Amino acid sequence: MDFQEGSTISYDDTIYNFKQCHFHTPSEHLIDSVPYAMEMHIVNMLANAPKDNPRYLVVGVLFKVGKDNKFLELVT
Repeated sequence: MDFQEGSTISYDDTIYNFKQCHFHTPSEHLIDSVPYAMEMHIVNMLANAPKDNPRYLVVGVLFKVGKDNKFLELVT
């Protein structure tokens, strides 16, 4: 997947730079003890963080089996 250089996310008035995303099948996390078919992690790193002490913000997105997913069609 290609992402534009300089993609960022802001959380709690702090800017994080997008680094990468990856998938887990099945999901690593559960909701109410139920696993999901897949989980995507969007990994971001604190802007200007020292190299010896990086800080990350990871967004997890859970996928369940169902209708066709246009996003997944683009990346698979």
